[in-house]
Amino acid sequence: MKVRTIAAAAGMMCLSGFPVSASNLLLNPGFESGDFSDWTVTADTPVSGVAVAGTPIPDTYSSFSPFSVIVHSGSFAAYAVTCFYSTYGLCSPSGDPGDSLTLSQSVNLVGGQTYSIGFWFGNGSSNYDFGNSSNLAVNGTSIGFTSYPNPIYEGYQMVEGTYTATAGGPATVSFFLQGSGTGDAGFSFDDFFVNTPTPEPSSLLLMGSGLLLGAAVGLRRARLID
Repeated sequence: MKVRTIAAAAGMMCLSGFPVSASNLLLNPGFESGDFSDWTVTADTPVSGVAVAGTPIPDTYSSFSPFSVIVHSGSFAAYAVTCFYSTYGLCSPSGDPGDSLTLSQSVNLVGGQTYSIGFWFGNGSSNYDFGNSSNLAVNGTSIGFTSYPNPIYEGYQMVEGTYTATAGGPATVSFFLQGSGTGDAGFSFDDFFVNTPTPEPSSLLLMGSGLLLGAAVGLRRARLID
């Protein structure tokens, strides 16, 4: 009976493959509510919001081509006018010492678990590539990057890092969103995530195959004893 139970479990594992997509801990990660619901927003920028694809993004540097919202998935994306202040001068045209957007959420983490944290950074300009000065942080401490596209080319590219929780409980995950040089540029941001990694399908298949082999050997021994 025990051997048959193992075989059945192994068979189900091979057939189902277990979930291959991680569970996202964030609420409203792609802004499909049409706004910033569930997010804490720190807008150090004159222009930010949530909109559908094609929505113009105003107040950008005059030498850049016009910007509009682009969407990575679904119907909506966040957007903001940002620039990185440097020794060359203040942001233009805003006149600010840096323009940025920070989005944060509190999530419950499990101590010892490693999480994948990131978002998709969108550049809707067909004429310019832009520098990336965005950042990811947990409880105010920056995390290491596994993917950090710089410059940001036309379309969407993923910014991603990993974080291993030192303790369980609530933690604030912050996404600091910024790009361009001293010229204000209009960017889109979509599909934010705080995921727990899942095993590769090939690993799951190997695990299930091992269980099936073990079950077959056990069944053969049981028949010999009988």
